[in-house]
Amino acid sequence: MPRLPQEDKPSRRGKELSEGQRGQIIGMWQAGLAKSRIAVLLQIPRSTIRSTIDVFVARGSISSAPRSGRPPKLSDRDLRSLKKAVKTNRRATGLVYASQMKSITGKEVSRVTIYRQLAHMNISSCKATLKPLILPRHAALRMDYINRYEGWTEQWNRVIFSDESIFTLFTHRRDIRVWRTPEEAFLPDCQQPRVQGDGGNLMVWGCITAEGFGPLVRIDGMINAASYIAMLNDSLLPFIDEHFVGTDECIFQQDNASSHTANRTLQWLENQGIDLLFHPPRSPDLNPIERIWDLLEREILSLEGHPKNLDELFEMLCNCWVTLGERGWAFKLISEMPERIQAVKTSKGYATKY
Repeated sequence: MPRLPQEDKPSRRGKELSEGQRGQIIGMWQAGLAKSRIAVLLQIPRSTIRSTIDVFVARGSISSAPRSGRPPKLSDRDLRSLKKAVKTNRRATGLVYASQMKSITGKEVSRVTIYRQLAHMNISSCKATLKPLILPRHAALRMDYINRYEGWTEQWNRVIFSDESIFTLFTHRRDIRVWRTPEEAFLPDCQQPRVQGDGGNLMVWGCITAEGFGPLVRIDGMINAASYIAMLNDSLLPFIDEHFVGTDECIFQQDNASSHTANRTLQWLENQGIDLLFHPPRSPDLNPIERIWDLLEREILSLEGHPKNLDELFEMLCNCWVTLGERGWAFKLISEMPERIQAVKTSKGYATKY
């Protein structure tokens, strides 16, 4: 066989062939080209061409065979033990888990290995979610709620959801971030101002229906059964007259605050012919207006300027309340009630994402 010219000699490569290169080799070979000719055209050593074709004939594939590599330090059984240890104590550190794995398996495992294996199991360290404490008795009452209202759809349009909330003059958010150099940390526009007592606070009461927002009422001083009844008389009844044919056409929701459940309050509601929606304790996820309070606070924080006193704060709250109502938030949130109920049912009465 004639010797190839020096310039036609293939250069030896140490790098593994890609699947595309292997496909070229097999394609040219299946087209009838000689192995030596393929080596010249692709500038790949003939030994590589030959071994690639031999592997394809033997295995019927051009993919690389799986390599064993370094065996994992933790077996599948060890990983199950690690996962169990995490679920037993979710607040431990990686060093604690490493120590536990040593006592269980007898293997020295680094903290980095623990974190890497947890990441492979899609387990990562996250900030604990703030939720109301739900005890078994609360979960049972929440399941009672599910049994009562699980089949509701259009009926939610008759419900008036109500609640109170407190807003401070200086509202603080930990997630406020600014762009600055280390030396600029104490510049006025790089700070989040604080005052003692947050500058004072005010309580408001509001209600929503599927049709929109009701009144937002400022509550001065402590609220008791008498002041609560007076507020409902001045604010709730006119709202019902405006949006419903009569009190028998609507269902009123309130939480279990003492002023709400006082015999005097319940008797007044009964005298007005207002039916109450059963509401289990510690269940803000079953009251869509709770989300409105969060949106209202965010809306206030997004505004330029800061209220100088509580009167200005209430004026800003009223303006933002109207803005949120115009965006259709009431209908969006109340239409989620079947999903919220399903989430509580799935969690067996315990906390949900809402």
